[in-house]
Amino acid sequence: MVDLTVNDYKKAIGILMHDREKMKVLKKLYHCKNSTASAIDLARKLNYSHFIRVNNQIGKIGKTLAISKKGFDTKSIPFYTIKGIRRPCYFFLVGPYYNEDKEHSREAGWEMRKNLKIALEKLRII
Repeated sequence: MVDLTVNDYKKAIGILMHDREKMKVLKKLYHCKNSTASAIDLARKLNYSHFIRVNNQIGKIGKTLAISKKGFDTKSIPFYTIKGIRRPCYFFLVGPYYNEDKEHSREAGWEMRKNLKIALEKLRII
């Protein structure tokens, strides 16, 4: 399992700063109780019409985190399969699932990783 360092997250946040929507998602998740939210709750807080949109955003944020880390190996994070295609769980870099037994449902969500929280704080984004 991989856990990015605070500096890894800070570097990636520098890239994400240019995408207001992704930063909005990170800020909302950070400000949730214990920086934890279900997909449906986070979607409501973001005024999204459907929780799939927040799932998509969290995945894209995670992919940016992975790409920004030189030499990142996707084998260090879990994979999932949809429609027979095996894909890396990029969301895992934002935070692991909570309510894991409800995986791929509106009740599943994320708990923001500690180093990501610290990076947001050190960059004075929060």
